[in-house]
Amino acid sequence: MTKGGDVESALVKLAKARQQLTELDRLQLYTSPLVKQKNDLEKEINREEAKLSARLEQLHQAACKLAADIEKVPEQRNQLLTVDAQIDELAK
Repeated sequence: MTKGGDVESALVKLAKARQQLTELDRLQLYTSPLVKQKNDLEKEINREEAKLSARLEQLHQAACKLAADIEKVPEQRNQLLTVDAQIDELAK
């Protein structure tokens, strides 16, 4: 009888395992598209992040150039005033 009981127990375990496998297959069908969508979105986020990083670097470089140009303004103004004064002297 123990063999019969062992077989009966094994059949119950097998049926339970098949039921779990069926449930896992069903869940995989549901989750696979979601995992693909997640991966696609992550790729898109990474692409956009790279674009934004490149744009930020461009803006940073432009800001540095503008700051350097602004620093030159007082000197250029002085040069302009000097040239203007020289023109006035020559015009007299």
